[in-house]
Amino acid sequence: NIKSNLLFFFFMLFLTLLLVWKFTNDIVNPLSQITRIADNLAKGNFKDRIMIKEYNNEIGTLARVFNNMATQLEGKINQISEEKNRAEAILTSMVDGLIATDANMQIRLINPAAKKIFDLKDYKIKGNSVIEVFRHHEIEYKLEKAMKGNEILSKEIEIQKEETKILKCNFAPINNDQGIVIGGIIVFSDITELRKLEQMRKEFVANVSHELRTPLTSVIGYVDTILENQIEDKNTIERFLNIIKKEADRLALLIKDLLDLSKLEGKNKYVLRPGTLSNIIDKTIYILREKAENKGIELKLEISAEDMVYIIPEQIEQVLINLVDNAIKYTAEGGQVVIRTYSRYDKVVVEVNDNGIGISKSEQERIFERFYRVDKARARSLGGTGIGLSIVKHVIQNHQNKIEIESQPGKGSTFRFYLDKVKP
Repeated sequence: NIKSNLLFFFFMLFLTLLLVWKFTNDIVNPLSQITRIADNLAKGNFKDRIMIKEYNNEIGTLARVFNNMATQLEGKINQISEEKNRAEAILTSMVDGLIATDANMQIRLINPAAKKIFDLKDYKIKGNSVIEVFRHHEIEYKLEKAMKGNEILSKEIEIQKEETKILKCNFAPINNDQGIVIGGIIVFSDITELRKLEQMRKEFVANVSHELRTPLTSVIGYVDTILENQIEDKNTIERFLNIIKKEADRLALLIKDLLDLSKLEGKNKYVLRPGTLSNIIDKTIYILREKAENKGIELKLEISAEDMVYIIPEQIEQVLINLVDNAIKYTAEGGQVVIRTYSRYDKVVVEVNDNGIGISKSEQERIFERFYRVDKARARSLGGTGIGLSIVKHVIQNHQNKIEIESQPGKGSTFRFYLDKVKP
């Protein structure tokens, strides 16, 4: 009897252990695996999957659904990550500045262009309010108005940094699916150069109109005087005609300079050719020697560079004639004008130096502008159009080089430009 009981006990123990093993293998182990993989998913590891041989029971169904969920979640996360990277790349490469705020106008996103425009550092931007970061009431006011009115607004503002910047700002609300405003966006476009160009265009039109009107008024006035008064005195008519001829020549010179400047400013491709400066300098001296002699001005040469350079001969001739002619005009009788060349590394340097009236520091920055004259009344009486130095600047730019000026009032001026040597 005892033996039978022991056999029954051991049988039941074996059966229990078998059931426990079966329960552990079919339920506990898969659940542990699911728990471990769920923990990995939470940590960002989307590659692991539940490996169960039998999928016919409830645990198998759960494992299959879990694996499917992990696959879809991995796809969604990858898609979101790609879209995020794409959005960041777009924001980073944008020329315009952009910021995004929450409903309380606290900054949540800012791109590098906006930081550059406002000279902002990386710290203390995100999480701060618009007024704290930009210190500009108009920006805060327009953004608040756009968000409250749920509308897009635009405004041009000026910001004072080292140089004044003009920004076109577009303010727009951010809406959720229900149309509720949950934030705002500001896009900053730097239009400083555009406004400068517009101002230059206006000044150019005004200057051209003025420069053309002055000689035309003289021509028309003297012609009307001859016709209306029936002047018969030959000497008077001859004097009037000389004035008309002088003003007509001035008009022709102005139009020629304008056409030359327009051609230089165009997108024409100029071919630089190897050449020397000696013939060009000799021709310049030949053309202007008489003018210099009439004022008792000595034209002096200091040529120490005979290297071949890349040039457009007719343009460099125009540069030298302009510079030497100006030097003669603004140098007093008995003065001196020096044309100098010398080598510097891979460049040939050309200088035109005079001991004339000189140019103040404040005016040196503007002398290459069209129609700008240091002494307007004197320049006009000497026959200048105010375009010559602008032509000079554009010619040297076409040669991929630069022109410089050194000058002191009362001590004279030196104009210096560079040309590339032809490599042997």
